[in-house]
Amino acid sequence: MEKRSESFGRLLKAGISGIAAIEGKTQQAVETELGDLIGVAGVTLQRYKTGYLPPEPASIELLAEACVQRGLLGQRWLERFLEAGRLSAYTIRGLAARLFPSVAQENAPVTKPNLPPPTYARFIMRDPYYKQIMAGLRSALPITLVVSLGGMGKTSLARAIAGECLAGNPAVPEFAAVVWVSDKDRFGTTNLSNTLDTIARVLDYPGLIALSFHERLREIAQLLRGQPVLLVIDNAETITDTALFDWLKSVPEPSKVLVTSRVSLPALEPSYLVPVGPMTLDETRALMADWFAKSHLRGLGEILDQLMPIAGLVGGNPKAIELALGLIQHRSLDDVTAALSGAESELFNGLFKQAWELLAKAACAVLSTLTFFPGSASVDALTYCVDLSSAAFTNQAEHLTRLSLVDVERSDIRLPPRYNAHALIRAYAHTQFARLPVAEQYALRERWLGWCLDIARSVGFCWDHLERLDLLDEEYEVIQAALEWAVQQHRDSEIITLVEGIRYYYNVRGLWSEVTLRNNQWRAEAAHRLGDRDQEILAYAHLVQILSKQGRHTDAAAAMEALVGLGDDRYHRHLDVAATDPAEIVGWTDIRKDVVFEYGHARAHYALAQGDFELAKHYWHKLLSLSSVIGGQKYVVNRRWLATVAFQEEDISTAHSLFEESLHDAYQIDDVRSVSGNLLKLARIDLVYEYLNSVEEKLEKCRLIATRYRDRRRLAECHFVAAQLFLKRGEIDKAQGEFVKALDLFERLGMRREVMIAQALLKG
Repeated sequence: MEKRSESFGRLLKAGISGIAAIEGKTQQAVETELGDLIGVAGVTLQRYKTGYLPPEPASIELLAEACVQRGLLGQRWLERFLEAGRLSAYTIRGLAARLFPSVAQENAPVTKPNLPPPTYARFIMRDPYYKQIMAGLRSALPITLVVSLGGMGKTSLARAIAGECLAGNPAVPEFAAVVWVSDKDRFGTTNLSNTLDTIARVLDYPGLIALSFHERLREIAQLLRGQPVLLVIDNAETITDTALFDWLKSVPEPSKVLVTSRVSLPALEPSYLVPVGPMTLDETRALMADWFAKSHLRGLGEILDQLMPIAGLVGGNPKAIELALGLIQHRSLDDVTAALSGAESELFNGLFKQAWELLAKAACAVLSTLTFFPGSASVDALTYCVDLSSAAFTNQAEHLTRLSLVDVERSDIRLPPRYNAHALIRAYAHTQFARLPVAEQYALRERWLGWCLDIARSVGFCWDHLERLDLLDEEYEVIQAALEWAVQQHRDSEIITLVEGIRYYYNVRGLWSEVTLRNNQWRAEAAHRLGDRDQEILAYAHLVQILSKQGRHTDAAAAMEALVGLGDDRYHRHLDVAATDPAEIVGWTDIRKDVVFEYGHARAHYALAQGDFELAKHYWHKLLSLSSVIGGQKYVVNRRWLATVAFQEEDISTAHSLFEESLHDAYQIDDVRSVSGNLLKLARIDLVYEYLNSVEEKLEKCRLIATRYRDRRRLAECHFVAAQLFLKRGEIDKAQGEFVKALDLFERLGMRREVMIAQALLKG
């Protein structure tokens, strides 16, 4: 059945009339021209004027652009036309930003660049290849493919270009965002699905990750069509997912793809091919001069001419040059050049072998342990993992740096350095690690896992110390890597600890994705193998709560069935006892009170998601006595959700009383998130009674909390309430701006119910 929208038909008529009037043409002539533009007959345009929607969203965008540019229509017409055409809000913002850039600037999406910090102190310009890549990015082809042997500087070149594309350099193509995806650290794990997830996270739409695969595919394409994004796929030679390669060829304008690979990739043809060759003599001299100025040899005078033959022996490969120069600090030039002369086929292995022989056992351990980290590693992490003092680690790290075996990364001079290694060096270090005695391998892995467990435990469910979440901003990816390793090794107790250690971080930071769901599933499976029903219940209870809040009813139903199957006999019985005889709760020794609470809490959330307010209230009322005995955050949250249901049922008096009680106790126990949550709900009640100054005061407090802890859900709610406040005051433009910001965040977080409410109010 074809989709219809009367508003779309009326707005299209206005657009066609505007073009006809401005250009002095008949409407029939304009319809024919617009039909040619989108590839349909003029009679089909007449159908669209009656309200039938074009089947392709791209056709709606083309019509909108033509009407704005030729009919001189404004931004409000554009937004209403695209809304009537049922395009996504971020597509609307993207086209508005392109056609009305000055107006759209304030509400431009906030991206989170994920470029790796540069490993070079000074980038040696490879001018011919730089220009070729720029030509590729300006060409009509979606993909520019940079190919060379390992160590030739493909990644450094791509990193430098990506940085310039973001810096506003007028000489390079300008992109609104750069998304960096690399297969460097875990070969063969990059695929279409996790690439889409990375794009969603960097462009700040984590809510898209919760969609089904085909929905994600469609919505990411809309995002890339709505704004110019440079997608960099680094180390593509180890990627095996053909679906990703097929998709890259269809990335829509104005976005582009930059791929680096050690081999040509026929699966990416047609692409703009840039083969990177050896360094020229001038480039080599610049590289050596930069290295020499920082090396221990700088007191020997002018020796660059003596070093230059190295470039010829290593084929002008910049990474090989760096490694050879590192060796010269410890061996004679003749010894190094003699070794290189017979190492043409195994150039890097020969260099690595010589460098490895110069390392103390502790330095070898540092390099081996670095391969456990999916990205860079902090000084504290490596010091702990290899069991060294700070001074001893510094000595080993400096030695590794002088040998060009590790790279020092500093994105901010105020922060301590982090360490990383080139993909070729990681691969060699991994093979050396595999040759260690099993006991030594085990010891290194256990200390790494122990460090990850300590970090996870130090954060965990830190509702009363939200600043602890900052510890995971740089480390959550390695905690996730440790969790995946623990799953492979069936380390069930560690799986449970790591999942619990990271889940609250994902929740508060708005990183709602399939990863969080999979983590809870792993927790459930580990608990089942251990025979730990309490942990299994907690895992499924958290799954039900997440899926219910995201409106994923089918998935939530499956998780709910598993939860009820596990807990209906034992946990439901205790829930009934808690509700009828609170004195019994204190004496419970056979069951964890917090697990009974989470079981009932999940059942209430599931009922609320189904629109069954009575059943939701029934479960939260049952939990009142239990949560009061548990105390702390549970009791605060319990009343807040009861109040939320009362508010939705328009029982304002009950809601107000419960929110006030919950807020009072939240202040007492320093539950900052509950403070902001209750203040927001009380602000909405103040709106009902038109206590507008009180609304403003509460919003200001909430914004401070949400901004400090990067609590995006609360920030979205702040914008939503602020929009309604401005409506009450008759400040329509300000209200519209706040609605747009709220809708933007709701969409990014995947809060579908809130999206629908905000869209309805925005249109109204």
